[in-house]
Amino acid sequence: MATINFTKASIDDLKAIHKNIAASESPLNADRFVGVIRKRIKVLEKYPDVGQPLKFGKYKSLYDLAFKSFHVIYHLQKETCTVIAVHNEA
Repeated sequence: MATINFTKASIDDLKAIHKNIAASESPLNADRFVGVIRKRIKVLEKYPDVGQPLKFGKYKSLYDLAFKSFHVIYHLQKETCTVIAVHNEA
């Protein structure tokens, strides 16, 4: 089972997503949506290579876990997934 870590930047991304949804819809919807993203990320514990591999030259082991219009970019090294960023493609 893989361990999941979050960078400060990825935590800030989730907070920004929550803030935007809370402002445009409601805090409850923001809680629910960010909760769903976190559940999707939790899948990495059992299936760490489920994301689409990204090829950026010297950077290996980067993956993109897509969810709706959001992308979770993470680094996989052995049994550790480090979430680097969470962003909306829009």
